[in-house]
Amino acid sequence: MLQLSKYVGIPFTMRGTETNGIDCYSLIKKVYLQERDIAIPYLFVPDDWEPVNSFIEWDMIALSRQSKFYEHVLLYIGDDYALHADDGLGYSRIEKVSDVIERYLPTHIGGFRWKKS
Repeated sequence: MLQLSKYVGIPFTMRGTETNGIDCYSLIKKVYLQERDIAIPYLFVPDDWEPVNSFIEWDMIALSRQSKFYEHVLLYIGDDYALHADDGLGYSRIEKVSDVIERYLPTHIGGFRWKKS
């Protein structure tokens, strides 16, 4: 399992990009850059990601409640755990993917793996 506890506790801010306030996708961007030296685009570009049905470390899990657009993303870190920044909780945290899904109640779940090197 990835050790990313240094990213826990960052306050959630919609469209935030820094450690004083960050949103869910920007958190994944920051972790990818700092831990993997990969600069992913600010906006989710499906061509950059390969759809997957099961998750391995570094995969992105995307959730949608009502629309065709994903509304929340998590970074899979292994053993059914993910890192994410949650507006409902107010800060970033590591938690079981199944608990997030139970709380979020998505109508669609997508898995994505970065395919550019």
